[in-house]
Parts: sequence; structure tokens; C-alpha cells
Amino acid sequence: MRYRVAVVGAGRVGTEVAKHVLLSRLADVVLIDIDGNRARGEALDLAHMVSMLGIDLDVVGSSDYRDMSGSDIVVISAGIARSAGMTREQLISANAGTVYTISEKIAEYCPKAIVIVVTNPVDALTFVTWKVTGFKRNRVIGFGSMLDSARMKYIVAKKLGVPPSRVDALVMGEHGEAMMCMFRYSTVDGKPLSEILSDEEMKRIEEEVRRSGSEIIRLRGHSSNHAPGAGIAQLIKAILSDEKKIYPVSVVLDGEYGYRGIPLSVPAVIGRNGVEKIIELELTLEEKERLRQAAKKIIETLRCALPRELCAEIYELNI
Repeated sequence: MRYRVAVVGAGRVGTEVAKHVLLSRLADVVLIDIDGNRARGEALDLAHMVSMLGIDLDVVGSSDYRDMSGSDIVVISAGIARSAGMTREQLISANAGTVYTISEKIAEYCPKAIVIVVTNPVDALTFVTWKVTGFKRNRVIGFGSMLDSARMKYIVAKKLGVPPSRVDALVMGEHGEAMMCMFRYSTVDGKPLSEILSDEEMKRIEEEVRRSGSEIIRLRGHSSNHAPGAGIAQLIKAILSDEKKIYPVSVVLDGEYGYRGIPLSVPAVIGRNGVEKIIELELTLEEKERLRQAAKKIIETLRCALPRELCAEIYELNI
């Protein structure tokens, strides 16, 4: 079966997503951007790439949302990227309107699609996308803690002197300052990291994970694109191939972990229907409190930019 993936936003992340989708031979790609020439130029370069590699997939660029009609998956990567000294949360005012408009177009032209949200602040904008499209929550997935988990995996592997393939890492909560490295549920060769590392070592690792995005911006002047591109392609593959793999993603909860109508990054089974199942881990009192702080942070971020009429329930929550 031939699939179609639409990527809205032909910037660094969007183009990287398109590249990985094509290199993995997953689907035809349509790049949508307000700057049609940029979208068409990136698409043409990618078309030359697949031609060179003998990959029989199509890639086109456009500024017309109608051209994404019939897409199986839509990736939202459009918006202002985070710059030096800026938090992800500060992006909400700039990017909420963009994601709102894109979500309306998705509902109009791709009513059966699964949506992957990448634009930051991703947890809050996952809620916006879910609310505006009117899609069931399993069809709106936020990419965030999947990236944090990969960063944690890398940092732990370097510290312990082992290949990353021997490490499994999990970050939950929020893709931002309130992220929570789950050392009890992260392992090296199957052994929990909480049994290997000291409290001080775990604290330093979590702080390094938290600072990773800012460090990339400091070093090269713009935010991550290579790792997100690869990670989003993994999510797309899990959906299109119905892999039923577990990934930490942002999803609007419906009673899980004690929250309802709130987007949080949690481990979930990803398959053909998007989020097939949310994995509820047993949490300690400290972990529950940290998850509450993440929920509180996301709610505060939403209240900063969204009118009460769009999400009255968010204004009424008292976390």
C-alpha cells in the first residue's frame, strides 16, 4: 500500500522529517509552507536525492493546503523556532495562532489523518491541535519527550562507557523545564539506572538532558533538527507499519495518571490508530508530585495564549 505524509513547515525540522521519511521508504511526501518557493525548492532537492538513490517515492512542495488532501499522516513543524535565551514556553504566543490555522486546514482537507505535532511548546500545542481539529485524542500525538529520552540515553551511555544500544531511557511529563527523567524505569543491560547511579549523578544527568536543547542553540545558533527528523520518522513508521511500539509522546489524557483533558508526555503504544494504549507506570509520591508540576506548567502555558472560549476547562482546572 502506498502512503502519503504531509509536512507543514519546510524549515530545518520539516525538511529533515521529509528526508527521513523518504530515505526510510515510508511514504510519498508533500511539503507545505507559507513560502511556496521554499517548499518547492526543498522538495525539488529531495526529489533529486531519491532519484539518485533509486527510491520510487514522490515529493512535492506547495503553499496550498489543498495539496495535502488525502494524507495519512500530517506533521506540524511550522512556527517560530526557539532562539538563544528563549524558553519553549515563551513560544506559545507566537506559535499558537499558526498551529490553530494549520489545525483548521487539517480538519478540512485531511479529516482521517493522524497528526504529529512538533512545533514548540509541543505539549501545549498538542492540546490546541486536538481541540481545533476535533479529532479523537489517539489521532493527535506530540513529539517531545521522545527527543528528551534519546538525549538521556546518549548522556547515560557516555557516562557509563557503553553503546547507546545497551541503554533504555524514559523521560516523562513535559518537553521543557518540568521534564522528569525516570531513572527507575530506565536501564542499562536491563538493570535500572536507579540501582547503578548515585542521587547526585542522576541529578546531574537530568540537568544535562534539560539543557541539551539550549546547548545546541548556543553552539550553532539554531535548535535541533537532525534528531527530531529521525524520531518523527520512527513514529511515522510505527503508525504506518502498525508496529505497536512504545514511545514517550504527548497525548491528551482521559483519566490516566489521574488527569483528564490535559496533555502530558507519557509512554504509549503507537500503531495504525496512533496512540493505541497509554502505559500507566506505578509512580512514587515524589514522581506523582513532579508529574503534577509538569501538568501545572502546561496549563499555565496554555492560559498564557489561549482565549477562555477555546479551552474553558483549562481555566477551571486547579492542579
